[in-house]
Amino acid sequence: MSAHNGCIYVWGGQHRGQYLNEMIIFDLKEYPSKAEWQFISQTSKAPAPRAGHISAVYENKLYIFGGMNASHLYNDIWFFDFITKVWNQVEAVGYIPAPREGCAAALVNDTIYIFGGRGMNGFILGDLYAFRIKSQRWYTFQNMGSPPSPRHGASLTLIQNRMFVYGGDSANGKMDDGSFVYILDCSKIKYPPENEILENERKPQFVIALNDSKDAFQYGVVRKPSLTPKSQLRKPQPSTLDLEEKSRLLRDILARDTVITEMRKKEQWWRTEVSIARHARARLGDLFDDDGQTQDANLFDFREGEHDKLLLFKQLASAKAEIRKMKSSIEKQTDSMIQDLLKQETIRATALKEAAYYKSKYKALKSKDKTAVALLETERVEVLENRLKEARIQKDQINIMLLEVQKRSQEDQRSRQLAEERASIAQQQSEMAQEAHQATLEKISKIYSQILKTEAKCREDVAKIASLSNKLVNQLSSEEDNMDLSEIHIQKARLEAVNIKSRNEIVILLQQLEKHQDEKDDLESLLDEKNQAYAETLLELEKVRIELELLRRSTKKKNVSGSK
Repeated sequence: MSAHNGCIYVWGGQHRGQYLNEMIIFDLKEYPSKAEWQFISQTSKAPAPRAGHISAVYENKLYIFGGMNASHLYNDIWFFDFITKVWNQVEAVGYIPAPREGCAAALVNDTIYIFGGRGMNGFILGDLYAFRIKSQRWYTFQNMGSPPSPRHGASLTLIQNRMFVYGGDSANGKMDDGSFVYILDCSKIKYPPENEILENERKPQFVIALNDSKDAFQYGVVRKPSLTPKSQLRKPQPSTLDLEEKSRLLRDILARDTVITEMRKKEQWWRTEVSIARHARARLGDLFDDDGQTQDANLFDFREGEHDKLLLFKQLASAKAEIRKMKSSIEKQTDSMIQDLLKQETIRATALKEAAYYKSKYKALKSKDKTAVALLETERVEVLENRLKEARIQKDQINIMLLEVQKRSQEDQRSRQLAEERASIAQQQSEMAQEAHQATLEKISKIYSQILKTEAKCREDVAKIASLSNKLVNQLSSEEDNMDLSEIHIQKARLEAVNIKSRNEIVILLQQLEKHQDEKDDLESLLDEKNQAYAETLLELEKVRIELELLRRSTKKKNVSGSK
């Protein structure tokens, strides 16, 4: 929002998650008779929709810089001509600021000053830049004394050629200098003439000196705005997430520093606890044995009547057990934290080496020292070759390990297949044994029913023989009976023959029953053996499956660690 000739101009912003790029005007001269907002039609290409940008009015033109939308952070600069109602992008040169939003801005003569803001991945900035409108050139500042802390959303106000910096938010929401007011005396900053700038663009660096040795900032001053070489000039373009890797590295370094700080705090506590434990061990001697059971036995060795002390020492023993659990938990956490620290230290060392290389190369290019550049490139090639050799060695080792794991996996798979085949055969044999057992049981049941029928028939025959014998005795004892006994003898002989035959059949059936009973016992024992073999095969198969699963997980972990 900016004011010009009694009118308030509003451009861009965000409404309900949607970013805007419309221009709205409110005429204060007609207020309150006509209090309404009006949209200005834009006939040319307007800047991309955004919010969090800054604006300043100079010579009937509205300048905007920076801002953000859902996918981009911007560092381009545009101006809107109030007369022609046309947007134009400024092809700025010099030290173009990094993309940001929420920075503070102020206009001093023909120069727009911006301070702070929020950059990529929420990184809070604390740098100061100046944009000369007439020359369309950006300047940065070096050798600052004690500038304001990085912040966004601060207030930058101009009063009598002095800029006052106050307020804002930081990354953690609290600033040590949040109640301070910083003052920048713009009269102490002198910019070079345009012809001198054009001549010095061929040089690696151009430094602007101040006409006063005192600091421009009350707590730290911008003393030397400098120009970039022509080879490093760039046009402002919307910046995507090209700095994501750098920001991630900075976050990792900050997280590592936080972990180190926490470990240092805990280290002091651990040292205190160890010192107390050593003094207690020196006083109590053998009471503090390494064996936990021996310690508990010594603690509970009391006489009768000492119930209070016994209760106290029971509580001490339970507390001691909790301490052991806490120590084991702390050791596990410490191991994981040490591994994380080692990884972070490796990343930090690599980042420092890369930064040192690019810094040295930048200085060599800046001073146009071809020998130094060639030496740096040679060293860089050697370093990369060594890294490539190490990577190849690691890759070969990983491939060897992978081949071994694959071989073991194939052997385990073959073992599993054999176990499955044996289990299948055992299951088939078990099913066959069960079928034979069932058939034998059916045969035994039939034979048993036949035996019962035969025994019943034998009993009937025996009863008939007894009845006929009685009749025969009665007839023989009768003297008066002259009846011919030949038929009775014949019938008796026939019945005796039938009885003998039935007895023989019973004996044969009993022999068959015993034989089938033996077969039944054999089949039952065989069935038990097959069931036991089947159960053992299932256990072996489950064991092989568990080993394969563990091997697969270890292979996956090794592959993940090797890829890292």
